[in-house]
Amino acid sequence: MRSSYGPYPRATFRQPQLPEISHRFRPRQPNYPPDDCCRRPPPRPPSFIVELLSDQRNHRRADIDAVIAKCKFKPERVEFSPSNAIVVSLFYTQWVHALEAIVCLWESRLDRVHNLTPKLNRFVSVPSDLEELQDRLRGLFTERIKKLIDGEAVKKWEAKRALLSKEFERVSKLLLRPHPVWTLNDLAQNKRRSKCEMELVESKIREFKSAMNCLLAYLDGNGLEEYGEVGVPVFKFSSEVYDWDRIQSIMARECHRLEEGLPIYAYRQQILQQILTQQVLVLIGETGSGKSTQLVQFLADSGIAADQSIVCTQPRKIAATSLAERVTQESSGCYSEKSIKFNPTFLSGQELNSKVIFMTDHCLLQHYMNDMNMSGISCIIIDEAHERSLNTDLLLALIKGLLGRRPRLRLVIMSATADAEVLSNYYYGCGIFYVVGRSFPVDVRYIPSFSEGTSSDATSYVSDVLRVATDVHKKEKEGTILAFLTSQMEVEWACQKFIAPGAIPLPLHGKQTFEDQHNVFQNYPGRRKIIFATNLAETSLTIPGVKYVIDSGMAKESKFEPGSGMNVLRVCRISRSSANQRSGRAGRTEPGICYRLYSKNDFEAMPPCQEPEIRRVHLGVAVLKILALGIKEFKRF
Repeated sequence: MRSSYGPYPRATFRQPQLPEISHRFRPRQPNYPPDDCCRRPPPRPPSFIVELLSDQRNHRRADIDAVIAKCKFKPERVEFSPSNAIVVSLFYTQWVHALEAIVCLWESRLDRVHNLTPKLNRFVSVPSDLEELQDRLRGLFTERIKKLIDGEAVKKWEAKRALLSKEFERVSKLLLRPHPVWTLNDLAQNKRRSKCEMELVESKIREFKSAMNCLLAYLDGNGLEEYGEVGVPVFKFSSEVYDWDRIQSIMARECHRLEEGLPIYAYRQQILQQILTQQVLVLIGETGSGKSTQLVQFLADSGIAADQSIVCTQPRKIAATSLAERVTQESSGCYSEKSIKFNPTFLSGQELNSKVIFMTDHCLLQHYMNDMNMSGISCIIIDEAHERSLNTDLLLALIKGLLGRRPRLRLVIMSATADAEVLSNYYYGCGIFYVVGRSFPVDVRYIPSFSEGTSSDATSYVSDVLRVATDVHKKEKEGTILAFLTSQMEVEWACQKFIAPGAIPLPLHGKQTFEDQHNVFQNYPGRRKIIFATNLAETSLTIPGVKYVIDSGMAKESKFEPGSGMNVLRVCRISRSSANQRSGRAGRTEPGICYRLYSKNDFEAMPPCQEPEIRRVHLGVAVLKILALGIKEFKRF
């Protein structure tokens, strides 16, 4: 039944409403970043970057890590790029850490741990920081230079000097006793030799200490007088900003010079003094004394050449090329980039913008035709003047007239066997300087040809050269053999006929390309080099490893025949000076042996010097060249 009140109303259920909560009490929802932003914040930009530079490529990562591990403070970040000039970059935010890293890296380089050049890049510039760095490095280099002055290399040479002094005293005492005549002669020679070697060692030590004192004076800002140096400064630094890379390279080169012990190193200051006080100098140095490679560096270091070029001429292109490469290698880091240059040919409008330039005498002659004042050249070095080629004689005559127009121009005439008195008289009695002492002794052995006087074949010496080369290869110890022949045909024939296990025959003559000529400088592991060469290899070339020289005693010379009116090439005997040049090829890098395929009487019967080319060839060539040089009165010339 329904109630009178009607049916019950339908119940409705509502969600209870909560009071509003203030936003201050509302819980924060987590702010999740997008997926591409899940990484660390960008690093703080570094304040200092220490870069390690190198000209070489493909450095080992393990070696670089070992160098970095020696730093007192580890860098915040390291970027390694072995294929670039910047091998590795070290990032620092603190100046103290970057400073210690620079000093530590230079210290390890001075210890010869690596050959990388530390460089600092700053993003925070504080002047006092650079002063602090300069002071620290100046103190480091000064300390190392002082250690070198009393280092192991100097002590080794001082010990050698002491031994020579004892030998000199011993021989002097023996000479006071009665001896046979032949014994007295040998003792007197030993005494002179000991005295000469002792003085040479003393001079080398003195030159090394003089160079180190010159560096100390530059670092301290004092004069050389405070270090007891009164001679010509061997180094000249024009910039007040220290170039630590150059200073370290000079230190390393001086140490190498002392260890190598070339005779000319002992006379450096004396030679510079001679060049400084007179315009012309005739320099006579034995083969292997180092005059061709070292003199240009002495002049460039001392600043005598000022800001102009030093030109060194060679009679052959391969000699000029090899010398330029050798000097570039020895002086790496000591000069600015491209300071050593080789000019293979003359180009009109070519600028002489390098510190040292090697070229042939023909190239310099062409340059004179373009510029008769030789502007931009402060010093000319005529090397191998004893050959008396037509170009060399013309150059010497032209430069003689140029010296009067340019009083500051310097001329150095170099040779091992030239007649110094003739050259000195031609240049108004100029000074002559002798560099005595050979780097390594050469044992000269005379082996007359078996067919000499019994055969009319003029080319029998070629067979003799092959026979001796085969015997030397079989009997003697390791070492390159250099055999002298007269022509391209003989050289190539000898290379074809020479067959021996463990040997590789190589030709060397003037008609080869530069790449083929360069094969004689390569190493062939496990095989001995047998080089058959013309007189191209007689001068200025230093082929590494040559220990044995076979001298046929023959050469081809161009001579004028009045009957035919032509210049012809004839095989003839060489001069004594050429024979000495050839034997000296064996004593460049180590003691050697020279086999002369003629008797000692034949050697003594040879002319002392080679006849000048201007007396042998047709004078029409010489006259045309003289006229091309602008000289009209060629008879008077």
